[in-house]
Amino acid sequence: MNKSIIYTFFLGICLVGSVQHINAQSFTMGPKLGGNIKDLQGKGATNYNVLPDFNVGFSWNYTGNSSLNFGGEILYSRQGGRLRNTIKVTSRTTLNYIAVPLLLKYYFWSRTRSTPFFFAGPQFSYLLGAHNSLAGNITPQFKKTDVSAILGFGIRMQLEKIWWVVDARVAPGITNISQAEPTVRNSVVSVNTSFEFGSKKRARRGLH
Repeated sequence: MNKSIIYTFFLGICLVGSVQHINAQSFTMGPKLGGNIKDLQGKGATNYNVLPDFNVGFSWNYTGNSSLNFGGEILYSRQGGRLRNTIKVTSRTTLNYIAVPLLLKYYFWSRTRSTPFFFAGPQFSYLLGAHNSLAGNITPQFKKTDVSAILGFGIRMQLEKIWWVVDARVAPGITNISQAEPTVRNSVVSVNTSFEFGSKKRARRGLH
C-alpha cells in the first residue's frame, strides 16, 4: 500500500510539471484526501456489504471565463467490500486502484469567494492488486482496468492564496471487473477534501 501511495504522488508531481508550462495562471492544483464507502455489486457479488476505506492523491482544475469548467484527479483508491459466504464466515476484499477521474464542473456563482458546484464524468482505474483477509492475494480473479461514472456536488472556498474544496460523490462501476462470470462491479460513495494552490489574480477573473 505504501508503494501505491508513493506512485500516486509521483504521478501527481509529473502532472503539475506537465501543465504549468501551458499556462500556469489557468490552473489550480493540490493534495486530496477522502473517505470511501465501498461495495461490490452484481450477480457475482450478492453476499457483499459496504466497508469504509479511503482515497488519497492530487486534484487539478482548469478555469476559464464561464461557469462550465474542467478538472481531474489522480488517486490511490481502496475499493472492494465485506464478503459473508454461505457458512456465515466474513472476510474483507480490498482492491487497490490508481483512479483517474476526468470531471466537467458547473459553478453556480463565478465571481465569488465561495461557490457550490455540480460535477460529472468518467473515472478510469488501473488495478494494482487485490487482497482478501482469508484467501490472501486474489489479484488474478480481477481485471486490470475499470470504468466508473461519477456524479457529485461540492463547494469551493477561497482562503487567501489557497482554495479549500469539499465534495461528495457516487461512483457506480460500469464495467465487469471479474475475470469470470457472473458480473461484479465496483460501487463507491465518497466524501473528499482538497487544498488547491494557484494564481489569485486569475482566480478572481475566472471561477474561484
